[in-house]
Amino acid sequence: MRIGICQKSCLNIDRVTLVRNAAFRKNKGEMGHILRNCVHGGDNFIAKGEDRMLLFKIFLVLHILAGFLALCIFWIPIVTKKGGKLHNRIGWIYVAAMSAVSLSALYLAVYRIFFDVTSDANRVAFSWFLIFIAILSSATAWYGLRVLRFKNRKQAHRNPVDLLFPALLTLSGIAISAYGFVISFPLLKWFPIIINRPVKHFQAKIRSG
Repeated sequence: MRIGICQKSCLNIDRVTLVRNAAFRKNKGEMGHILRNCVHGGDNFIAKGEDRMLLFKIFLVLHILAGFLALCIFWIPIVTKKGGKLHNRIGWIYVAAMSAVSLSALYLAVYRIFFDVTSDANRVAFSWFLIFIAILSSATAWYGLRVLRFKNRKQAHRNPVDLLFPALLTLSGIAISAYGFVISFPLLKWFPIIINRPVKHFQAKIRSG
């Protein structure tokens, strides 16, 4: 009788052990699957981060080259005959360069603010300045295109499209300047105010025809 009880107990213990071992192997397999996903996910995250950094460097080079080109050719239309071939070609190159400056500045700023984990307060502040530069650069390119398209127009430009960039420049200038005063960043404080006067003068010329 005692031998039977012992045999049953042993069988029960073996069953419990088997169940526990199966559960352990299952949990171990699930844990291994989770760890593999974490590793692969981390690798993917690192790979994406490296891709974004490579793209950042490309846009940075584009921004520098386009800005340098725009700065170099800015004076050529001023000293060449208005309406001539050279004047028009250089004007289009300038528009393309400023468009590249604007788009690259916007990308660089967005990357620094939202994706770069190494960004500090100064980098973030300068990135907001780049966003203002992006708006300013695109505005100058847009004004040039609108002037060429409506060069024979005599009345004031009141199209909503023509009023869009002045509104953006005004609002972004106020916001960036106020942000500069809040964080005591001199460049953000004064640049929108300094640049505001010549830009306003240019806008007035465009709107007055």
